[in-house]
Amino acid sequence: MVSAAAQTPLPDLATAVQAALADAKRATGQAAKVVKKEEVTWPDASLGCPEKDMMYGQALTPGYRIRLQAGSRTLDYHASAQGTIVQCPRSRAKPPLPRDRQ
Repeated sequence: MVSAAAQTPLPDLATAVQAALADAKRATGQAAKVVKKEEVTWPDASLGCPEKDMMYGQALTPGYRIRLQAGSRTLDYHASAQGTIVQCPRSRAKPPLPRDRQ
């Protein structure tokens, strides 16, 4: 999960991308580039990145999905518009709701 300093509102996709880029640079020591970015609706408060043995609020959660490339590493970030952003390993990643269900 991104540091508590990043727990500020992410009112738009551009703000979420900037938070993800800053975290990727901190985590890898390299500047990252955006591969994919999109507004999504997560099916619950896990933001599509549930941790084992954790419980999450069952409410539709507007947010963002961002994929970055930092050197040879691909980093996926899932975020809520309220300011929670997590680097989500592909092994835990769940898809957002399909567009027709948002």
